[in-house]
Amino acid sequence: MSDLLIKNCSVLQLDNGSSADVLTQQDILIQGNLIEAIQPTALADESHFHTCIDGRGMLAMPGLINTHAHVPMVLLRGLAEDVPLEK
Repeated sequence: MSDLLIKNCSVLQLDNGSSADVLTQQDILIQGNLIEAIQPTALADESHFHTCIDGRGMLAMPGLINTHAHVPMVLLRGLAEDVPLEK
């Protein structure tokens, strides 16, 4: 028995960063923290899942990555927060 079924949603599918397609009416099967499968809606039996979520009108997409982080500034965090800007 799988943990979660997100049914009838759209899925943004990326192909090695060169193209993107939106697949409509898809089910996402999730076990624990892993996606087991993405397949056309209605192939999965809802009774085999602990939780079912209706994803109608929703888009599932990969997580966004912050590429504009000021990583070196982490070393200075909290160093002068109590000092006025003029000093």
